[in-house]
Amino acid sequence: MRWRFATGLVISLILLVLLFWKVPVHDVVEALRTANPWYLGATILLHLVVLTLKTVRWSVVLRAIPDSLSASSEEPPSGDPTYARRWLVFDSLFLG
Repeated sequence: MRWRFATGLVISLILLVLLFWKVPVHDVVEALRTANPWYLGATILLHLVVLTLKTVRWSVVLRAIPDSLSASSEEPPSGDPTYARRWLVFDSLFLG
């Protein structure tokens, strides 16, 4: 599982470097300075609402999983079908 996190982190860092290499920071600051503050505020508020709804969705999903299926700190055996099912649910919900 750590390799997935590390891979995602490396890809994110590479994309950020490419972004800031291609787009000067001064241009980004200037665009933010000239942007309509109402649109920026509405965008930030909408983002917070979406994050809240995602949190509620996760709480519903995690409450639906019985305690016997909850993740433990140990690595489960590879033949455990409940482990695969839990990660299928996690991966499908993690997309959005």
